[in-house]
Amino acid sequence: MFKVRIGGVESEPNVIDENGINQQINRQRAEGNNVCVRVSIQSGELEFGLATINCEGIGRGKKLEGKEKEIWDLWVRNKLNSTNFTGGNVVAFLKQLKRILD
Repeated sequence: MFKVRIGGVESEPNVIDENGINQQINRQRAEGNNVCVRVSIQSGELEFGLATINCEGIGRGKKLEGKEKEIWDLWVRNKLNSTNFTGGNVVAFLKQLKRILD
């Protein structure tokens, strides 16, 4: 299971609302805010979270291995470790994440 939080809005578990994600990100940027996207993952033995650079309170975590490393690499491939990500990057990450977790 995963949840997505963009700004103060959290999704339902495992829901990928493409329009909602794009609208939230565009709205945050139009208001001059730095966009913060957090993804919380709980599936089997996996329990961790990812956050974009603009999120407050992010820190370094443990060394990632196995599926956690695979998910982190996916995060990086979709540019979510930079400030130049788009709603499309978030959607692409979530779709691929869902396949990994299923």
